[in-house]
Amino acid sequence: MIVAAGCGYTASDSQPDLDVSWLKWPEIIAEKLDKPLYNFAKCGYGNDYILDKSLPFISRNYKEIDLVVVGWTDATRLHFYYRHHFNPIRWLDGKDGDDYSPVYNFLGDYPYSVAQALISKTDPEIIAEKYYEEIETLTDICEALNIKYIFSQMLPPIDHSYIPFKFPHRNLKTKGWLRHPIYDKPMSEVLLRDKEKYLVSDGDGLHPNKAGHEYIANMYLKKYNRLYG
Repeated sequence: MIVAAGCGYTASDSQPDLDVSWLKWPEIIAEKLDKPLYNFAKCGYGNDYILDKSLPFISRNYKEIDLVVVGWTDATRLHFYYRHHFNPIRWLDGKDGDDYSPVYNFLGDYPYSVAQALISKTDPEIIAEKYYEEIETLTDICEALNIKYIFSQMLPPIDHSYIPFKFPHRNLKTKGWLRHPIYDKPMSEVLLRDKEKYLVSDGDGLHPNKAGHEYIANMYLKKYNRLYG
C-alpha cells in the first residue's frame, strides 16, 4: 500500500465549492504503481497533523506499506484534536470582530488576538526546531522499518513577510526528498511560475489543478524510479 499525507496540495478537499474531481497526485502515483492508497492529507492542516496521523498508521501497518509520500507544509500551522486547524500567520493583520472565514469558528470571536499572542510569544527558533524534528522523525521511522519514502516541501516552511527569520542550517537525510526542503523552492513556487497552466484559476488560484497534480505526481514517480526502480 501507499501512505500519503500533507495539506491542500495533497488533499482532495482543498476547494470544496469547486469541481476538483480530477485525480490528485497521490492517487496518480497509486494508480501507476497499482497499489491501494491511504491519504491522510487535509487542507489547511500542518506538519503536526501529518506526523500525528502517519506515525500510528505506519506503526500498525508497516509490513504492508510499500511507499510513504508526504507533501510537507507551513511550519506555523497547528491542529487541535484532528478537528480544527489554525494558521496564526493569516491572522496577524486585523483585529477581533473583523469578518473571517467560518473554518475558524472554534476560536469564537478572537482569531486575531489568539494569533498575535501565539506569534509574539513564540521564538522562531522553536518553530524551526519543531519543523526539523517532525520531518526527521518520519524519515527515521521509514528508514528504520525499511519503508520506501519520498518527501517534498509543498509550501514555504515559514512566511517571511510576517516572520523575517532564516531557518538555521541543519544536516538532513535528503536522499528521499525531491529537493532540499529549506534551500530549494517549494512546490508551490515551482507551479506558480506557470500558474495559468498548473493552478486552479476559478475562485482559488493557490492549489494545483489537474495539470498541477499530474506534474507533481510525475516528479514523485521519477524520483521513485531513480531511488527504487
